[in-house]
Amino acid sequence: MTKSEHGFTLVEMLVSLALLGLAATMMATGFASATRLTRSNEARTVAAETVAAAQSGLRDRIERLRPATRFDGAALAADFDGGPTSMTFVALPPIAERPSPQRRFHLEVDENGGLVLDDGQAALLSGVADLRLAYFGPDATGVLHWTDDWSARPTAPEAIRIDVTFAPGDRRRWPEMIVRPATTVDTTCVLDTNTGKCRGRS
Repeated sequence: MTKSEHGFTLVEMLVSLALLGLAATMMATGFASATRLTRSNEARTVAAETVAAAQSGLRDRIERLRPATRFDGAALAADFDGGPTSMTFVALPPIAERPSPQRRFHLEVDENGGLVLDDGQAALLSGVADLRLAYFGPDATGVLHWTDDWSARPTAPEAIRIDVTFAPGDRRRWPEMIVRPATTVDTTCVLDTNTGKCRGRS
């Protein structure tokens, strides 16, 4: 038997098996990394979609805000109460619930960290650490500026800024959100020609 007819030696077989094992390990590691990357991308996509859906729902409600005038106080005021961490306003309901009448909505973060827009309904977002609201419009002197309090005002604010902060470690981001209501004047009011103010509703 010539040298060319000899089979693999034990050492050659062991080296071959070691190389095959190393190649298999590298392939398995690559597949695991690809799987983790895919899952991470999917999680980020889902998180971004939930934030976008929450912003879309808020924008729809606020743009359909109805600045109805209240007559239950000493002075006439818009049916709108806004503070730095919560807001109550009147608006048309979601499209799926129409033609039901307009109703009152309340925006806040509940004790479980849920961003809620309507009592008794599921939270728009979970894991919310803080909600900050600001309102743009004229002050008593007619100067336009941002403020964190809008209550007992004759009109609704001209724009509303909504900032949400998530819990530590949460990688979600809340894009800057400023919403302008479609109307800020109660068009159903009947003006008093002497005072120029609303004296009732038609």
